[in-house]
Amino acid sequence: LTISGAITASEQMDVDSDVNDPFAPYTENDGFGSAQSLANPVMLNGFVSNVPTNSGNDRFADTNDQVDVYRVSLYKDQFVSLRIANHNQFFPGSIDADLNIFNSALQLVTSSSSSFSEFESIQVPADGEYFIEVEAFSGVSRYVLSIGSTTLDGTQQATGWSADFRPDEAIIKRSVTTAKAQAAKSLTQLSQLEWSNDGYERPALLSLKPQAKVSDVLYSMNAAASVSRSQSHWQQFPIETQRKLETLRLIKELNSRADVEYASPNFVMKASRIPNDPNFIYQQHYQQIRLPQAWDLSTGTSSGEAVVVAVIDTGLAMDHEDFEGQLVPGYDFISSSNTSLDGGGIDSNPNDPGTEPQPGLSVYHGTHVAGTIAAATDNGVGVAGVAWGAKIMPLRVLGLNGLGSSYDIDQAIRFAAGLTNDSGTLPSKTADVINLSLGCSNCFSQAEQNLLTQVRNLGVIVVAAAGNEDSSIPSYPAAYNGVVSVSAVDWQSDRAFYSNFGSTVDIAAPGGDIRVDRNGDSLPDGVMSAVIDDTSLTRVSSYQNLHGTSMATPHVAGVVALMKAEYPALSPAQFDLMLANGELTTDIGSQGRDDLYGFGLLDAFKSVQAAQAAAGNTQDGILFVSTSLLNLGTSLQSSTITLSALGSNPPAVLSFSSDREWLSVTADTVDANGVGTYTIAVDRTDRLDATYNGTVTFELSDDTRIQINVFMRVQSASSIAGNTGTLYLVLFDSDDNNVSQMSLNPINGRYDFRMTDIPAGEYFIVAGSDVDNDDLICGAGESCATYPIGGQAQLIEINSNLSGLELISTINSGLISGSSGEQPIQGPFAIKRTDANTTSTSKVISQ
Repeated sequence: LTISGAITASEQMDVDSDVNDPFAPYTENDGFGSAQSLANPVMLNGFVSNVPTNSGNDRFADTNDQVDVYRVSLYKDQFVSLRIANHNQFFPGSIDADLNIFNSALQLVTSSSSSFSEFESIQVPADGEYFIEVEAFSGVSRYVLSIGSTTLDGTQQATGWSADFRPDEAIIKRSVTTAKAQAAKSLTQLSQLEWSNDGYERPALLSLKPQAKVSDVLYSMNAAASVSRSQSHWQQFPIETQRKLETLRLIKELNSRADVEYASPNFVMKASRIPNDPNFIYQQHYQQIRLPQAWDLSTGTSSGEAVVVAVIDTGLAMDHEDFEGQLVPGYDFISSSNTSLDGGGIDSNPNDPGTEPQPGLSVYHGTHVAGTIAAATDNGVGVAGVAWGAKIMPLRVLGLNGLGSSYDIDQAIRFAAGLTNDSGTLPSKTADVINLSLGCSNCFSQAEQNLLTQVRNLGVIVVAAAGNEDSSIPSYPAAYNGVVSVSAVDWQSDRAFYSNFGSTVDIAAPGGDIRVDRNGDSLPDGVMSAVIDDTSLTRVSSYQNLHGTSMATPHVAGVVALMKAEYPALSPAQFDLMLANGELTTDIGSQGRDDLYGFGLLDAFKSVQAAQAAAGNTQDGILFVSTSLLNLGTSLQSSTITLSALGSNPPAVLSFSSDREWLSVTADTVDANGVGTYTIAVDRTDRLDATYNGTVTFELSDDTRIQINVFMRVQSASSIAGNTGTLYLVLFDSDDNNVSQMSLNPINGRYDFRMTDIPAGEYFIVAGSDVDNDDLICGAGESCATYPIGGQAQLIEINSNLSGLELISTINSGLISGSSGEQPIQGPFAIKRTDANTTSTSKVISQ
């Protein structure tokens, strides 16, 4: 049999031109004269090594690849961010790389070369042409390099230091504990150093004596850092740059010693409700529905019992860090031990063990859905949930391959609504809302319709996904009477390419499109939420962009929870009436209800206002803006925003301004208090390809201000096509047998493929790069694509020729929660390509 199709590289992706894979194209980028040019923004995967790999047919088996150098135009306040994919938290100095930025004169501008962190980032101080250097400090590692408006770890905090410091000096605080005796050689014994004071109770200024060299100090310390750069590369730097780089190397070594509490450069000083969850910056889909404005009215915390949302799905990763305090008891209703993957039938443990036997292939769909609804928020961890004051009731119904039976689903619905069910138990408090991000086409059941009607009559609002088949064929349970059916829109609020449509659609919500990056955050435009990363055989709390009507639905369920917190008596019939009257949505598409978006795009702010009005509980004296984050993407020249007043005696607008020359704001139709509409416009004239950000500020009469963050991208057509490097397309069966394999290189971002002589059977189709040539693909810092698209490989049956298969390749940035290295990234991975030295499968490079 034959299968054929194409893999499309996600936009703004690129690859290091001298990776370790000997079958990948090679162009040396080890110096400033041979620097690799990059677009801006970009996400890139690469490889560096401080030592030869000494392994087989590796490209760098006998030599190292110590530095990769890139040339790029950068702009003020952008982030350049690095992730060392093989970082080991237990031995952080064993595998490490550093990030440096130089101007066109090779003067050091900023650097993160003083730490052993998994994530390093720097913020660009001014517009200009720059060189970016990724240098291997120790060991061998894959890496991810990102340029854009966000950092890879989501903190929006630069870890690097400005180069405006004095070379040959450091501020150091020595330890007063007995740990100092454990150091290889006491710092006070080093004759090359001078100290500003002899005590241990306060920091001291450490400086080199005249004629001394940092390299001599490092040698005296027996430091690994004494290994020098290649002389040909080092000699390109001005003397001042060399001295500063050596000073940072010394500071890095000092910070690794037991007798040092901390060390830092001696800088030259000059006069001069958004939640704090680090990955909230990637949840730009919340801006589409005015969720931050809604949070000023309600976060879902009820004055009585907490609002409960039942998530009927794959269960929930009970050990995920972002659900602490957010759950009520649930249940596992998967009745078949053949598909449960947890060893038995129904039980009281709704934990999601994954839907695939192979590590790395499970999506943890229910966890992602639940994270959108009610992840713990404003806690400095992970992502934000729509209604973080609500509680999740996890009910597991989908097992192996993400499949489940309608019977099991019905039992879960009954449990959530407090009806008798096969578990023989009932929840202490029934669900107020049920989220069903699941379904099938043409599977109407009168019994299920009757059950959902009974549940609706009990006052439970049921929300379901319209389906991802790009079809008007009804998908159930969304198409049942009395169920709120949710279609999906992309970042530009157009119908997502996969979303179902038709007469049963009630409302639209953000579902994303991971094929593209239109919002300039260097990540695919999906919905960011919680998942589990089990690629290294250890479960780690993680976060991922997915797309689908499954991702759109929990936005609606979460907003219903916000409404219920303000108006507990809200009934399904009242919700339907508010929806039909336009009180809950922004009308997009054709005027009134249409088959693409139902009654329009979900508006969280309007919805909470409507609930408060129904409850007679509105607030006084507040001025709101329609959005606090405006992203004009690559093509929009302007957008209209609205300042609205709620209650009596709201503040007035005293003035408004912008902080960028390319950004302007003008009043359109406003009243005497400045309430009304304003136009925010951008000017891309003569600007190079990059992502730009600025701020519009409204000063108010109550001494407060409203600020709108504005982003735009300048992007030439030539910079759109992505490159995710040489990919190995692997066809393997459920027993991990590699049935067929081929290697592919892109042409204008597209990898065409054709595999022949395929035996009939069931297979996974996965493609990925192998930048470190370890015969394992799709690791952190490598590219990956799965079939079907959507983030999860599925076992498919091949019993006839297949053509037109489509996959999307993107870089596995390894985005995880918190700061660097919750666990070692290095470890076995489930997807193995055929070893490069064997001949059991051919390697064909596409032309």
